[in-house]
Amino acid sequence: PKERFKAAVKHNYDTRHEFLTRGNRCPNCVLVKPFCVCTQLADLAVAIDGYRVVVLMNQREQYRSSNTAKVIERVLGAKIFIDGLDEDWAKFESLLREYENRTFLLFPSEDSVEFSNLGSSSNNRFIGGRVLIVVVDGTWRQARKLNQRIPVTVPRVRITPTTLSKFLCRRQTRVDRVCTAEA
Repeated sequence: PKERFKAAVKHNYDTRHEFLTRGNRCPNCVLVKPFCVCTQLADLAVAIDGYRVVVLMNQREQYRSSNTAKVIERVLGAKIFIDGLDEDWAKFESLLREYENRTFLLFPSEDSVEFSNLGSSSNNRFIGGRVLIVVVDGTWRQARKLNQRIPVTVPRVRITPTTLSKFLCRRQTRVDRVCTAEA
């Protein structure tokens, strides 16, 4: 079943990418070309000193026009890795090894630490040196599965919103949930 899943992901990736490049949609933001936001997002690009952001994306999210990880890619220079593509997973694992003790996963698990507490003495592993921030991207169910695939040695970090998300592309039903771009 695992090999069949990987083959299906690869097939979907290849055929959808080909469809987008021939069709009327931007292959990057997946919006209809007259509404493409890639240039505007590039104008907003910022560098975050001391941090590198990567996104581990569920394969079903890649070609959704409502997917917000593409905003992170354009604005923060994040690298997106597609779950199910062997070459992406290998590169992702390589980054985890490279950043070893300077990596955290932005995911609100039971054992996660509040983001605002990262600089405390008990979390001093993140002080000094560049830090890798891993963001999972998918529905909440997909994100939980992606979280399970990432080694437990990678600490989980959460943010705690105080109001419901006001992001227009995705609607959240609980205060403690935000879309990928908001996180």
